Parts: sequence; structure tokens; C-alpha cells
Amino acid sequence: MRTLSMHHDAVRAHGGTLTLKAIAGAVIARLADWQERATERRILAHLDDRMLADVGLTRAELRRELDKGFWER
Repeated sequence: MRTLSMHHDAVRAHGGTLTLKAIAGAVIARLADWQERATERRILAHLDDRMLADVGLTRAELRRELDKGFWER
């Protein structure tokens, strides 16, 4: 589970001690990941078939990607 991994990464980064700073850093990193993922999907949504082919995606693959929530990889 990714949330558990984020927690363990935050703890390891601070010598095994979970701090507010570590938690805040992990939360900020997660929010940035979600924002980046949402932005990338918005950009992909505007590509035409030729551009999709250039990046190796079909229209069906794009649809599956766009149907995902911002939190899903």
C-alpha cells in the first residue's frame, strides 16, 4: 500500500523518528505527485491521434488513463 510506504519513507528519512516535519514533507510530496499526474492527463486529453501515436498510445489506452482518478497510477 502506497500510504504505508510513504509513512515508512518518512520515518527512515529521519533516523526512525517520525516527526511533524517528516509527515508534512511526505504529504507535500504526495500532493505534488497527484498534481503532476492530473496535469499530465489533462495534457494527454488534448492530443490528436498522430500525437498519441508519437508517444506510443492508442485512443483506447488514453481513455483508460483518463478514466483513472488523480490518485491512481
